[in-house]
This record gives sequence, C-alpha cells and structure tokens, in this order.
Amino acid sequence: MNTTRATTKKHPASDTRAMQDNLGDVGNSIANLASDQYERAHDAAGDAIRRNPFAAVAIGFGLGFWRD
Repeated sequence: MNTTRATTKKHPASDTRAMQDNLGDVGNSIANLASDQYERAHDAAGDAIRRNPFAAVAIGFGLGFWRD
C-alpha cells in the first residue's frame, strides 16, 4: 500500500502529467461521442422532414407561437 504513496511522492510532476494526459483523452472521447450523436440526430431529423414536410412545417409554426 505504501509503495504507491512513495512513488507518488517521488514523482509528483510525472503523475500530474499522466493525469493531464488521461483527462485530455477522456475529453477527446466525450467530444467524439457527442459529435457522433449530433450527426445521428441531424440525419434522423433530416429524414423525418423529407418523409413528412407538412408535419415539420406545422411543428415549426407551433413552436413559433408557443415561444411568444
């Protein structure tokens, strides 16, 4: 148990750098997942509008009136 603490105390700069790198990797992974989800949602919305454009217009009007 104490060997981990001793290692951390001996090399705090390298441990900090490793944590920064790991956090950067996590951030990149989250950004990639969000981008993929956005692309899927965008494609699904475009397909729905092409299948039923009148419903899309009606929804747009409804949201416009609801907002005011």
